[in-house]
Amino acid sequence: MKQQHHPIDLRTYQKGVNSDSNKEILGSDDKGTYVDALNMRNLSMDGNNYASKKIKGEEVLYENIDNRCIGGTGLPLSGNYICMMSQEINDHIVEIWASETPLSNPPLFRADGKIVAYSFDIPIDINNPLQYDKNESCIGGEFYVTNNNTPPMVFSLKDLMVNSGMLPGSTCTQKYFEDFNIDEFVIQTTGTLYKPAFIKQISGIASSFFDGVFGSLGLAVGSYSYSYRYVTTDGDRTPFSPITELIPVVRNASAQFNPYFPNSRTFGSDANTTSVSPYGNHIRIRYDNDANFSFIEIRRDAWYAADAIDVPPVSEIIGSVFYFC
Repeated sequence: MKQQHHPIDLRTYQKGVNSDSNKEILGSDDKGTYVDALNMRNLSMDGNNYASKKIKGEEVLYENIDNRCIGGTGLPLSGNYICMMSQEINDHIVEIWASETPLSNPPLFRADGKIVAYSFDIPIDINNPLQYDKNESCIGGEFYVTNNNTPPMVFSLKDLMVNSGMLPGSTCTQKYFEDFNIDEFVIQTTGTLYKPAFIKQISGIASSFFDGVFGSLGLAVGSYSYSYRYVTTDGDRTPFSPITELIPVVRNASAQFNPYFPNSRTFGSDANTTSVSPYGNHIRIRYDNDANFSFIEIRRDAWYAADAIDVPPVSEIIGSVFYFC
């Protein structure tokens, strides 16, 4: 074969790169050139191999209005909604939005600009960014959502659209609106859970041999129960364990003048969360870390406000135990 030689093409840039001076024909120099342009592509598109072609830039596809099939007002949505997810699933654009004012503006899902889910019970907020994925191989497509705060959730795009009346022959329902039930969509991590055991009430400074001591003051007069769940480093959480029996906390307990166990006299008082008792509850938890969880979260349910019988307790995560054998 005969060796071929080509002339060296040298270019210098003393005044910067060429600007987008020709709006219709970009890169027309037959010797090649670098073009600084806005709103253009130079990749293969519509059969034009590596040809610079103008594009239209961004455009608004859907109006930001309340277009729910039931209860939709047709008015603009609050301006403080933030897009938490946007992805294309089987040629449909699916979005999740959460508001900076969640008490008045619930999270919502949209499919092709149509609100398909709208409920205060959707556990998504702007303080916990979403991780998400999709599956387009199943009928209608589905997507997965988690935020390192709640159990992972899975939603069927087709079911969302059917229950919003978007597909032929479908009827709008309240499934993803007033009747939304998060338990139907969560994927729970499993683990072996046992019922915690109440050991005793203690007063004063807790002993250092406890695996976890939560709080430095006593509990308010009332009744308490406890449960726990496992958590992974990725934020996956199991359901809560069975709860303990209700544990009463009184203002004062005394065994004075009487040897009977555990106390011969107890003194209650009116509900007052600002005036605590000297007592705390010692709870023992049995666990099997067979799934390599990272830590345990402890939940306390408290009845201390003298509410009616049907009023739910004040439930909160009071702490975590990070040490696993």
